[in-house]
Amino acid sequence: MRMAQSLSSLASSGVPLSSVADDLYALTPGEFTAARNARAADARKAGDAELSAQVRALSKPSASAWAINLLARESPSQLHKVCALGESLRQAQTELDRDELTRLSRERRQLVHVVSTEVAELASQRGLRLSSSSLEEIEGTLQAATADPGAADAVRSGRLVRALTSTGVDPVDLTDAVAATGEAPATSTRRASTAQPSKAAGARRAELERSAKKAEKDVRSLDSHLADILAGRESATTTRQRISSQLAELDRVLADADEEARKLRRERAALVRTAERARAAADRSKRAGG
Repeated sequence: MRMAQSLSSLASSGVPLSSVADDLYALTPGEFTAARNARAADARKAGDAELSAQVRALSKPSASAWAINLLARESPSQLHKVCALGESLRQAQTELDRDELTRLSRERRQLVHVVSTEVAELASQRGLRLSSSSLEEIEGTLQAATADPGAADAVRSGRLVRALTSTGVDPVDLTDAVAATGEAPATSTRRASTAQPSKAAGARRAELERSAKKAEKDVRSLDSHLADILAGRESATTTRQRISSQLAELDRVLADADEEARKLRRERAALVRTAERARAAADRSKRAGG
């Protein structure tokens, strides 16, 4: 009863759609539809047909989107790390800093894995076990957040409707990805004041995207070269181990040969001495008999 009264109060007091959406997207997917319909009905009863229609049009979030929204609410610091890493990557791309790009790309893989694991744990605590496909979508969404500032804003909104994907080159498609995004009033004065910065920002963005594409191409090339080098190193290591084993065996053979040679030298020396003594004795006997 208190919820219905609160909803009617929100609708009649002109609270924006985003506030209603924030409440709805904090619910589990299983609770969403019934709560959305109830809020739409309350808004209509309060005489706000426009808000009612807007609320009813809100899409139920996918399991992966809901989990990202949960993270945005309960562990925003983790999302901040992901988005901040994305900013660092874009900066490195702009500066064409290959070493930094390689380091940050490795850090991104690790961070996305850690945060995805935390998302799954948060969802489990809410009684929702995420499927493997949902977990893949979560990782893809976090990757997208590091690739595109618009995607970063989307995951931080807490009103994500679907998973995001990134090619690593093109801007992330955010069409219908976030609920309640088109309600902010835009007066003619505001549009006039922001038109020029938006144009400049668009040009700057295009320039950054060109730089990013080149840097990403260079990174892929370096990754391929690095993979070849590592494969060659592994092969060389295997060969070195085999040769080391063979050398150790040869060392043992040489040691045995040296020992055998020393033994034969001792035996030869003993035989030489015996022969010399026998020859001396024979010579003495010959002289005595002569």
